[in-house]
Amino acid sequence: MTYSNSYQIGIPSNIMNQVYALQRKTLWCWSTCIEIVLKAYGIRADQSQIAKIICPVDYFGFPINCAADQDEITKALRLSGYDIYGNKFKVIASLKKHPVNLSRLYLEIMNNKPVIVAYKLGKMQMGHAVIISGAECRAIGGEIIIEKLFIRDPDSAIINQISNGRKVITSVAEFINSIYAHWYIDIEKTPVRRNTYLGW
Repeated sequence: MTYSNSYQIGIPSNIMNQVYALQRKTLWCWSTCIEIVLKAYGIRADQSQIAKIICPVDYFGFPINCAADQDEITKALRLSGYDIYGNKFKVIASLKKHPVNLSRLYLEIMNNKPVIVAYKLGKMQMGHAVIISGAECRAIGGEIIIEKLFIRDPDSAIINQISNGRKVITSVAEFINSIYAHWYIDIEKTPVRRNTYLGW
């Protein structure tokens, strides 16, 4: 007899709700995903500042509504600075293309690391970026099966405004097959040494 049980992995939904953001321009799904991921790591981020890395600016110095290709997204991800706690950080982002390695994806989600993915749906000419933040899995014998994926979609549709962009992907194989690029993200943090002052 084979026993199986399901379980969920990934970043808790309440945390993703707190860091979620809607894209402010129609083509800024990529910069908004980067904003959400950085905020999940305790890093202040704004999609317009991220977009400025790639997009030209208008007369007033604001970034225009522009898409980004895979290499440009990778460039925009590789940021450095200080997090909300004053620690120095550096983003290490690796671009991976189709096909998705499910074992690696499982490990990333298991370690509470959000994964940015770019995918095409049907006959879409332009891709869309979302974040995989969790999964529901089932252990069958010695094999782990990903049965559902939990994503956060930054598109400004009303349904996303209500649900904080949370969607459940049940057709996992179909969704995985539609992904043409994805990014595994690590954050290197260095605590900043602070001087201790004595009061008299």
